[in-house]
Amino acid sequence: MMPRVAIATVSLLVGACGAAEAPAPTPLTTVATPGPASPSSASVPVHRAKLEVVRVDDTIDAFATVPDESLPHGQGASIHSEYAPVGPGKNVKTTFLRVVSRDAERTTATLARIRPWLATVRLPAGARFGFADVVEEDPDTRKATPVGIRTFVLVGDSVLGTDDVTDANAKLESIGEGPPMAYVAVTLSPASSTRFEDATREWTSRRLAIVIDDVIQSAPVIRTAIAGGRISITLAVGEPDERLAEARRLARALGGR
Repeated sequence: MMPRVAIATVSLLVGACGAAEAPAPTPLTTVATPGPASPSSASVPVHRAKLEVVRVDDTIDAFATVPDESLPHGQGASIHSEYAPVGPGKNVKTTFLRVVSRDAERTTATLARIRPWLATVRLPAGARFGFADVVEEDPDTRKATPVGIRTFVLVGDSVLGTDDVTDANAKLESIGEGPPMAYVAVTLSPASSTRFEDATREWTSRRLAIVIDDVIQSAPVIRTAIAGGRISITLAVGEPDERLAEARRLARALGGR
């Protein structure tokens, strides 16, 4: 059986007045929270992760007029298309660039290879490219392996940032008969919760990108305004223990536990 291609999922939790739908919704069921950090681990300096929630504008079709022969030779780049929502009852066909990583190549190195060429692709004022990892999931072992990156077009200022986070907790959830999945439950400040609700009301039936350290984790579709001040960052599929450890690191990096 061939492995399927997936992108790490981010779910926006249901608030009092609305919900968001991610490409692969992750209902919250049984969860287990990590214990307190040991004194030795608490003394280790932690990198503060950079969180951004940014609007995705799928009406900007960046590669629609780019011929395949103009793609950089030998860089593993190819243009793909998808249908994306751009408002209630509206969908458009839009294009994106996918770049295959070389053996043992990190995301930062893949980005460095393709950025010079991407700088030649024109975007409207205020728009910029965002990048998400693409992973292959082995259907038998459920192990996720990064295989490259893809582009999104982002617009405007960030809706949310790291300073809007008041708490972050790593958790584990079970979904049906599949293996448990790790995620980080993020709580927002009251002011940012209101701002987030307003932003999601204005961006209904469009995608928002959740970005950690300049890499898009996912781009869920907003179905209605989201109140409640919580978001959930779900990590890619893989070994539960490894994903939970990664979720704990991310939670600490966001200023939680």
